[in-house]
Amino acid sequence: MIFRGAQAASLSFLRQHKKVEELRSTVANQEAIIAQQQKEFQATAMRQEDKIQALTAALKKQAAQIEKVSAQIEMKERTTQIVDNE
Repeated sequence: MIFRGAQAASLSFLRQHKKVEELRSTVANQEAIIAQQQKEFQATAMRQEDKIQALTAALKKQAAQIEKVSAQIEMKERTTQIVDNE
């Protein structure tokens, strides 16, 4: 009787030990997946930051060109008004 109890306890321990090892393996796999996803996220964020900086530079350049053209139009309008007034 004692032998059967010990055998049952031993089998139960082995099943639980196997389950713990499976869970440890699952956790290790999930940690590896998370680490890879973090690297991919960081790489994507860096690419997006580069694109944002490029777009910002392009917008600043366009704004400067618009100001230049606006100044030229204003100068032309003033010149036209002066000529018309003479």
